[in-house]
Amino acid sequence: MYFNLIHKIKDESELEPIKYQQDVAHEYGLKTTLHIAYESMFHQETVEYCKQQSEQFGDEIGCNMQATIGPHTSEALGSSQIQLQLFTFEEQKKFIETVFEKFKGLFGYYPKSASFYYMSAPILNWIKEKYPSFVIAVINCFEEGVHMFAGNKNAWHLLCEGSPWGAYYPSKTNSMCPAKSIEDWNGIIGVPHLNRDMLMAHIGRDDCFSSHSANVQRGMVNKGKDCKYLYDFFDMWQEQNKYNNMVYYNTIVGPKWLCEGKNFEETMEDSRDLYRQTMQIYRDKVQKGELVDCTMSEYAEIHIDKCPLDTVDVNLWKDILCGSNRQLFWLVNQNYRITIDPNLGGAIVDLRPYAGRLNIVPGPHEKPLWDGSYPYALHFWHRKSYHTCSIDDAELWQYRTECAVNRLDNGDVVLTLEPVEVYTADAEAVVQTTFLFKHDGPIKVTRKIISASDNEKEFVIKEMFKGCWGTTTLPEDYRGTRMYIEESGSRKELVSDYADKHLEADMAKSAGCFVPQLNTNFDFAGEGDNVSYR
Repeated sequence: MYFNLIHKIKDESELEPIKYQQDVAHEYGLKTTLHIAYESMFHQETVEYCKQQSEQFGDEIGCNMQATIGPHTSEALGSSQIQLQLFTFEEQKKFIETVFEKFKGLFGYYPKSASFYYMSAPILNWIKEKYPSFVIAVINCFEEGVHMFAGNKNAWHLLCEGSPWGAYYPSKTNSMCPAKSIEDWNGIIGVPHLNRDMLMAHIGRDDCFSSHSANVQRGMVNKGKDCKYLYDFFDMWQEQNKYNNMVYYNTIVGPKWLCEGKNFEETMEDSRDLYRQTMQIYRDKVQKGELVDCTMSEYAEIHIDKCPLDTVDVNLWKDILCGSNRQLFWLVNQNYRITIDPNLGGAIVDLRPYAGRLNIVPGPHEKPLWDGSYPYALHFWHRKSYHTCSIDDAELWQYRTECAVNRLDNGDVVLTLEPVEVYTADAEAVVQTTFLFKHDGPIKVTRKIISASDNEKEFVIKEMFKGCWGTTTLPEDYRGTRMYIEESGSRKELVSDYADKHLEADMAKSAGCFVPQLNTNFDFAGEGDNVSYR
């Protein structure tokens, strides 16, 4: 497990708490990456402090571009807008060039790393082309989408759901997608803003439950200096080593969270003590050889060396907030990101089809003004859209279960759900579901009836894909969606126009649909002869 500790400095008022953060990190022998904002580059004491930290401890200095705040910044941009992605492409380029040149004038080299809340593919492509030494960036907040927006009194600056949760090779077409080839890679390593509680990221506000002690305080799961969740959270991320070749983890912290009055009903003493405990967790894991601390640019080299472009990442998260047996399974590869909920019988509850490589660039002169999310094809919590199964009249999503993950030598991943006993109108059956995620893309779902109260009975197993594309809780236009059934030598087709129509066929080869808004085909094929499509 590899770890980046990122301390970001916005302006001179943050120098005192940043010194506290740095002192604690170094006390525990941890490397840091210091990200300095443009505004701080005009404060000589801050600049000299960063230089001293780099020279004495080997800390990396990069750019903090998560907020465009301050008089020098507003002057350079010609505006007081506080998020860089909401400027035009040309304005973004001009400001980044200004920041990078100022940085080089102060430190003698261009930054190798930077932190953004979100950056689109075109501007990242431009940065890498103009500054080849730039190798890694925080470019997304993972699931800071609809739940976050509502939780922040509908005042968040950008929705950015749908990306990978760990380090990845961003596509030149869409920064939220993993690259499909070396030609499609934009040349940098993309990492998220914090690691998240992967269960709460799906069902609630993930900014309350992350690898940041102040966020944990925001979620009110601590009692002063006592917070078991801090320890459980890291242990759960460490558990992901069971399923992956390597795991990326970061803490990116603004210093004002450790000042008086920043956290609701929390004292500065408690906030700083929880931060210290977090650093001690990391130190203890490093000493045990279970964690490797590194700077951001060092991690970029490690990632390129150890993770092939077609790496598949897996996450099996257990409920650590309430201590129940609930789990949530995630998998991401070059073609899609998928979420499966054993609490709903193994239903697919979130599916982002990266295969379509949608070119999404939000901004004031673009069609998606504020929404940089990669759209879903299924999302249970936003639109009650999911893939599940019924056994006769028993719907599998109504039966809770648990699951286990096995990674095969050929790169395939197997998710096995514990058998569930379902009750139909005239029989009982024990059913087990298995998902096989092929390394090259296809997903195979197996439903096996292990036993039944009537051994002579034939059960009807119906797979249901309730598709519904979008990025928010609101409906989207799905006109143009083309459904089809492939028969021997022929095809039936139907184009959606909001009328109640359907296709059906027995003994067909496959069925599917093309969603133009996602630029993606979804194809379904059953094994055996006794298969019909509706």
